[in-house]
Amino acid sequence: PRIELACSAEGVWNYSSLGRDPGAPAPASTFSLEELKITDGQVAVTDLHAGEPRTVYDHIDLVLTGYSSGSAFDFRVAAHLPGAGAQEISLEGRAGPVADVWAATPFDGKLKLNQASLASLQKFLHAAALADSDAIASGEAALRNLGGKLESKGSLKLDRPRLRGVQLGFPIAADYDVAGDSQAGVFTIRQGKLQLGATPVSVRGTVSTAP
Repeated sequence: PRIELACSAEGVWNYSSLGRDPGAPAPASTFSLEELKITDGQVAVTDLHAGEPRTVYDHIDLVLTGYSSGSAFDFRVAAHLPGAGAQEISLEGRAGPVADVWAATPFDGKLKLNQASLASLQKFLHAAALADSDAIASGEAALRNLGGKLESKGSLKLDRPRLRGVQLGFPIAADYDVAGDSQAGVFTIRQGKLQLGATPVSVRGTVSTAP
């Protein structure tokens, strides 16, 4: 299937009226789904409220259970990226209730990468920070978002890394524990253990993303 998710400039998503009589007054939504399953689908997201252009995500497998407006639900989403090897990325957990701004939606789950090419991931996510960079990434991380308070803890290994067009010539391994406040733009590295080839590096401290 090809699915279009769109948010108007006023912040109204195109699925907000599902299950409601268009001729009736607009009460609080009672739309619910016991189960939704998508296999090898394409999802396009346009968020005019956030001023973001249309982004297309392809080769999507999704299972969503127990969804209803104003409550949490379980889901698992996986994507198969183009290229040699496994090229798998998956995210599963519990999310919701869905907020007007997706970044404010509560979430508790796990991200897994299995031989995923960062170059393919850059095209998939339209991530400018990964431009002209590549590596084969494997690992997993726990992710949590509650009221804009972010936490992530996990491990990651990058084979054959290329950073901004430069081949580093050694693998990179990382074990990390990071917490942050998206509204304040401050992130704390509680633990950052890197292995740059044969060289160990330890990092702790805070990072401000504010101008």
